Amino acid sequence: GKAIEGVSANLNGNVTLAAPIYSGDTYFVKYTVTDTKGDGVFTSELELELERDSKIKLNESGLSIKEAYLFNQENRTVITNGQIGFENNVLLDLQGLSGYELLNGSASLGMFVKVIDAKGKVILDLPDLLENRELTETQIQKGLGSTVIIQKGMLANPITWEVKVWDKNSGATLTVKTEVQVI
Repeated sequence: GKAIEGVSANLNGNVTLAAPIYSGDTYFVKYTVTDTKGDGVFTSELELELERDSKIKLNESGLSIKEAYLFNQENRTVITNGQIGFENNVLLDLQGLSGYELLNGSASLGMFVKVIDAKGKVILDLPDLLENRELTETQIQKGLGSTVIIQKGMLANPITWEVKVWDKNSGATLTVKTEVQVI
C-alpha cells in the first residue's frame, strides 16, 4: 500500500457478478473510491472475459444452452476447481436453453441424470426428472438443473455427472457431462 501520513493502507474490494452473465462475453467492472473526509476521488476500470468451465463438456443436437456451471448451494459459490464436498448440495445449472418447441404455450422436456464413480458404481440414476411436467418458457428461462448430494462413504474418484435434456415435441437433445473429485 501507499503510506498516508505515516500509516500504510491497502484497499481491497470484491465484485459479485450475477445473472445474466455468460462465458465468452466481455464485461467491464468500474469502481470509484471517494474520500469521505475530503474531495479526493479515484476511479478505475477493469475488463473481464469469462471463460467457460473446460471440465464441463457439451453435446448440443438441436437444443443449446448459453451457460452450464457447477454451483455449491451451501455457500452460494460457483465451483471452478472440479472439486465438490461430501454432503454439499451441488447444482449443475443449465442457463439459457433454446431450440425446444412449444405446443399450446408449453414445452415438454425430459431430463435424464446419472452419476457414477470411477469404478462404475451408480450413485444416482434418474430416467426422467421432468416426467409428466409441462414447462412454460418463463420457467425454462429461470434455468434447468440437477442437484446432487454425495453422502460420505466409499467411492472411487472422479465421479462422472451426466445430464441429458431432450424435447419430447421434436426429439432435439443436449447432453452435459462433467467429472468432479469428491473430497
